Amino acid sequence: MEPDRINAPEIRQIEAKQLPEVTRTVLSNGVELVLLDSGVQPVNRITFCWGAGSVDVDDCAAYNLMCQMLTEGTDSRGGAEISDIFETCGAWVNVDAGQHATLFNIYMLNHTADEILPVIGEIIESASFPDETLAPLKEKRASAAELSLKKVKTLAQIGSNILVFGENHPRSRSVSGEEYRKVTRDDVVLMYRRLIKGRVPKVYVSGMIGEELLDKIMRMVCGIHFDSNGITRRILPPDSAPAEAVRHMHLEGSLQTALRVTIPAIPMEHPDYHLLKVTVFALGGYFGSRLMSVIREEKGYTYGISAVLSSYMEGSFINIACEADNRYLEDVKREIRNEIERLSTNPPDEEELGIIRNTMMSQIANMFDSTFSIMDHWIFIDSFGPEANNTAERMKLLHTITPEQIAATARKYLAGASWLVASAGG
Repeated sequence: MEPDRINAPEIRQIEAKQLPEVTRTVLSNGVELVLLDSGVQPVNRITFCWGAGSVDVDDCAAYNLMCQMLTEGTDSRGGAEISDIFETCGAWVNVDAGQHATLFNIYMLNHTADEILPVIGEIIESASFPDETLAPLKEKRASAAELSLKKVKTLAQIGSNILVFGENHPRSRSVSGEEYRKVTRDDVVLMYRRLIKGRVPKVYVSGMIGEELLDKIMRMVCGIHFDSNGITRRILPPDSAPAEAVRHMHLEGSLQTALRVTIPAIPMEHPDYHLLKVTVFALGGYFGSRLMSVIREEKGYTYGISAVLSSYMEGSFINIACEADNRYLEDVKREIRNEIERLSTNPPDEEELGIIRNTMMSQIANMFDSTFSIMDHWIFIDSFGPEANNTAERMKLLHTITPEQIAATARKYLAGASWLVASAGG
């Protein structure tokens, strides 16, 4: 059938829909296997998820190096052989060193599973961390850390974490180049034993998965021994912060200043949370938002500015961030306050609300783009709890939200709220 190139397709609103359900099975070694068998191409992804990450460990440098070195060799294979197998079979592996989770992802073609699965089992069971690989990697990470600590964006983020969470909170740590250089192979191996082998992970399997492939994956996972006395999550509340606080980190010679404004927010389970998420999005969540239109387009103070409502296990926060010429720092702060006040008294008209609604709807719809993106959201739900399974509710709210609700939410949670202001630059 030839496509109709004359008549435009009908434009319809995206309908609210629930996230597709997964099936869960506990294997003989205690691993919970979460399955989403839904795909149109013969590919699959396996994700090992350990419930501990960079915030939970004592040695962040060893943790980061351990994550990067997992595929660099096992007791029976060298790193070059492993890399060659992955490349030949069209498989791809990445390790996500998260804040409270460590994810090991393997993307593969279904017909190469017999070659890939034994290698994955060996990597998880008996990674070797060869010294000849560790030495250059330490120097590479050290140099990258030293370079990062010369960037105003990094320094502002560090300052913001200190203001929000406290000087001694695990989230306020940064890893220096010297810390990377001090790491030994024994440190990396100990981290591997305490986290990868010391905790029972969840394993998420998604893609076009038939019974035969699922059986092979389950046998591979069951062949790995895990202990249950390793590193666990440590969810520490922020230290008591002052109602208003300002912290500036001076960087000699910098022509730019990075700014981060943080406002403590309501938790995800609060009934107003999604209203606040839409309100913050209207303020600075997309290219035509209030902050972008005035501070970037009209005033020319910055190339880009964003506002986002973020939820962590330690709490929820509104973060407003940008970089600007040193001369404009106070002007940017003033305009942010002006736009918050304007949003609370002059809400979006129907045209602006339509843009907000459609943009947020399309972002949510992206979660349904593939089996893998749907499974990503299930990993998020398992980390944050059932209140994070709110896709349909968010979409329904976008269909019904009014300009007056946005203005009222801005008055309640943004106007007059306490600011924690971190900046770094010249």
